[in-house]
Amino acid sequence: MNQLEKRGLVQRVLNPNDARSKLVQLTLEGTELISKAVSEHVSNEEKLLASMSQEEREQLDQLLRKFLIQIENRE
Repeated sequence: MNQLEKRGLVQRVLNPNDARSKLVQLTLEGTELISKAVSEHVSNEEKLLASMSQEEREQLDQLLRKFLIQIENRE
């Protein structure tokens, strides 16, 4: 958290519900970085799935959901 704060990506603010603690929120720079990362991720995902039909994408989605449920049940 300290490193993110030093980089100006997050800031600690007083918790209005509990004066003993602080909340962490993204700064404008942090929000912009997240937005850029998400945009690049979506673009990359679109490239990876471009050769698949809609049916194949739906099958992949179902299989990945099944896989995720299996992983979550192990924990």
